[in-house]
Amino acid sequence: MRYADYMVIVSGLSVRHLNAMAETIELTYKQRRWLGDPEHIRIEGEKSSNWKAMDFGNIVLHMMLPGVREEYDIEMLWSVGEEHDDKCNEKPQDVWEDMPDLSFLRDCPDVAPEN
Repeated sequence: MRYADYMVIVSGLSVRHLNAMAETIELTYKQRRWLGDPEHIRIEGEKSSNWKAMDFGNIVLHMMLPGVREEYDIEMLWSVGEEHDDKCNEKPQDVWEDMPDLSFLRDCPDVAPEN
């Protein structure tokens, strides 16, 4: 599996600014890409008003409004690693706790959790 070599994270001043940056970067990429580069870039959040992500193959570009950038803080996640992310360190919940009406399945050997 290939991952990006670089991640670039920028803030836009407004929704209009995010759209203009994405449009300009896409146009510039198409004009200046190398022969080995992907012909089309993948853009996530094209209809989003606060976060866009562009995948150029070896580079991933995130463009966000300042509040969204602060809320998700992906710089911290990528700089310190998952061991410092509270969500990654949450202990998995027992699936049977959420389904008390299906507790009879615990006795079924094909679906009972292994201990």
